[in-house]
Amino acid sequence: MSLVILMLGGYLCWPDSALAERAVTLEWDAPTTNEDHSPLTDLAGYILRQTNPGGSEKTTNLDLKNGESFKVSGLLPGNTYIFAVAAVDFSGNQSAWSNMLKVVIPAASIPTPTPAPTPAPDGDHGSIFPPTPTPTPSKDPRHWPPTTDFNGSHTSDLASASKTAGEFKIYLSDLEPADGTVISGKFDALDFGAGTVDKVRGLQLITASPARASAKKGKSKRSGKNSKKISWQTVDPFSVEKRDWTTFGRADDKPIFGCSHEGLAVPAVVQTATSQRPQLKLKLAVKKAKIKLPLETREVLCSSSASSNVYALYQRGRKVMVRGLSLDGKITMKEKTPKGLKKPHLFVLPAGQLGPETVGLIGKRDNKQVVALWSAKTQRWLEDELPLKAEAVRGLAVGTQGTEYRWLGVQRKDRLDIVSFKNSTNAWTSDTVEVGKDLKLANQALRLRRK
Repeated sequence: MSLVILMLGGYLCWPDSALAERAVTLEWDAPTTNEDHSPLTDLAGYILRQTNPGGSEKTTNLDLKNGESFKVSGLLPGNTYIFAVAAVDFSGNQSAWSNMLKVVIPAASIPTPTPAPTPAPDGDHGSIFPPTPTPTPSKDPRHWPPTTDFNGSHTSDLASASKTAGEFKIYLSDLEPADGTVISGKFDALDFGAGTVDKVRGLQLITASPARASAKKGKSKRSGKNSKKISWQTVDPFSVEKRDWTTFGRADDKPIFGCSHEGLAVPAVVQTATSQRPQLKLKLAVKKAKIKLPLETREVLCSSSASSNVYALYQRGRKVMVRGLSLDGKITMKEKTPKGLKKPHLFVLPAGQLGPETVGLIGKRDNKQVVALWSAKTQRWLEDELPLKAEAVRGLAVGTQGTEYRWLGVQRKDRLDIVSFKNSTNAWTSDTVEVGKDLKLANQALRLRRK
């Protein structure tokens, strides 16, 4: 069956007492076709799934006399509930679950007077959004805010940029990832990423700029391609104010974004050694770190945890492997990819309250989209088939939705799919993110073209 949900959250019902239970009325549209696009003539009813705080689930069978709406009561203040609905026919067949709707019941509180916000100058939205908090001075990764949390909501936002449009966009998280307010600004850099610089969150933009002439020991000024270095800048996404950050790497190096050390962004580049023996190295502007990567590396990324690890996807002979390394170069993981998984792409779910840092792959098997997460506990890949078309993957982004779940954003040719991970794996297509031909997501893996 096919089920289209137009709205799964009509309105909340508030009682007089501030401590009383709340209720929500859910609404949806009736499906009209089966999965094979034939007319649906034997609809029997619906199944409503309610995920409670703590992860427990409750299902309710609804017959057609209720129509396409249902009132859920007994919701407690200060808690978050997630709902989804599926259709069933008289043969017992069940459709795929609808999009997930998160309902946040505000905690009961006594209202107190608040000062009026200070009007912001034209073009400055600082008074609309809460001030950006600084990272918590704790080395426990569960206490670090998400790398791409731009407005201090403790959820990950999604950042993208288009060179053709000359614009970046930040999709703030709301009930779902990338489902809230959109912030945009001009984009005129060669590349970009996101992170926390000097305890202030923002975008990291880079440009290639000529190196200054060297006057040491009579050395002449260099010229040509190698005379340029990479200049890293930051931009406040709310005021679009740019400032210089640092100069790091040569113009022929490939910058990689998302690397962090103790919660702060670290510039990093992948460089090919100029020695007779070919080598591939990741160089970071911290502790003068240089990490040797497998020469056959296809993709490399830094995890978005408080202190990053580096991961490389590479092929050696017929084996496709994933290698993990700490910032001091120690190997933390070296595993084969799942058997039969074709065209795998690498991602890493960040560490935090929802679990430790987790390496993942998304690829195809038998023309089906498959996602695999590495379990450090069982030392094996845990796989799920996704209800998504197995189309080419153009980019990936990761994040956390508060304490609800971790998610993976999958950029396709004309859409962005979201995959959530917690007790189960769910997937849906975002209807808010605009996907263009040259759109790029922040902090995705660096893809290296190998001969």
